Amino acid sequence: MAVTMRLRRMNFDRRGLQRRADRGKLRGVGIAGAIVRNSARRSIGESPGTTSPGSIPLVQKRFLVRLIRSAVDRRTGTAVAGPTTNPRVAGAARFMRTLEMGGELPETITFRNRRGGGRRRRTVTVPRRVRRIAARPYMQPAVRRERRNITRAFQGVIR
Repeated sequence: MAVTMRLRRMNFDRRGLQRRADRGKLRGVGIAGAIVRNSARRSIGESPGTTSPGSIPLVQKRFLVRLIRSAVDRRTGTAVAGPTTNPRVAGAARFMRTLEMGGELPETITFRNRRGGGRRRRTVTVPRRVRRIAARPYMQPAVRRERRNITRAFQGVIR
């Protein structure tokens, strides 16, 4: 028994489908960025010691781990995960980037400037010497480790 059907008119909402696909893509990209961020945060241990160059770093305070954030750029449809570039914590973010790739970091002393007699005190940072830090990557291993989960993040995002 064969069933035949004749369609005279078919409504196809191309813009609606494209809108849903774009929304789903952004959702998947955001989930992928969050997966990498969480993996990098979990991989960094907390201990007063140091690690050997090339291995995942240890931190003494979880404050540095909380600087690892993720964000989605809606205009380009991409996600970014890594240490924040907030100006209030620029030194800590610079330290986290130096840990990832290695490099030199100035060691500084910060003290309060008491000149002026007024109540307002400014902090003055004086550079002492430059420290050389070997690379201790934490973001690149997180991306490699979560590669499968990133591809799964895009399954079923278009609704």
